[in-house]
Amino acid sequence: DRETLADRVASLLAPGGRLSSRWPRYEDRLAQRQMARDVAETFEAGGVLLAEAPTGVGKSLAYLLPAVLLALESDRRVVVTTCTKSLQDQLFERDLPVLLEALGVALPCARLKGKQNYLCPRALEVADAEGAEEREQLEELKRWAAAEETGDLDRFPASDPEAWRRVRGRVATDPVACSGATCRRGRECFWVRARRRAGEARLLIVNHALLALAGESE
Repeated sequence: DRETLADRVASLLAPGGRLSSRWPRYEDRLAQRQMARDVAETFEAGGVLLAEAPTGVGKSLAYLLPAVLLALESDRRVVVTTCTKSLQDQLFERDLPVLLEALGVALPCARLKGKQNYLCPRALEVADAEGAEEREQLEELKRWAAAEETGDLDRFPASDPEAWRRVRGRVATDPVACSGATCRRGRECFWVRARRRAGEARLLIVNHALLALAGESE
């Protein structure tokens, strides 16, 4: 009989399986294995799965593993959506890279947030500072942007969080006014780059707010 996605997931997560020797701090968790199998079976059979598990079960790995395998082995793109941007960052920056390394595979992945989470080069160029603290933040932001690839404002290491909170809205991409047709800095637009990477990804990590907006626009 053909080995199913659920079978492969169970084998990888089982004690003595590939992940037991390669996943940092591996611990056999029956609830995690069951959830991962349920996710895999839902991917294959279709339908909706509602799963609830307490902290410590390892939910992220339980859904990321079948999602990665499905994206690798089929022509389907997989979208993972999170409740918060912090969890979105955790999955993309920590959990997903560790999983791919443990599996020994490469997969085009991307993270996409709402437009207002990305730096606008034009807005940064014309932004005014109100006081020395804001001026310092803008100077720091310009130095950071010169070497930054994503322009994700959540990644900016602000030295003065309060001043940065006041400045952020002035340098963010405007989700209403900004459009590729009117922007003269389109080639430098971090949002455009992020959208392009998202379009090329086999596995995409977004958040609920962005997914809801995308659904409304259809």
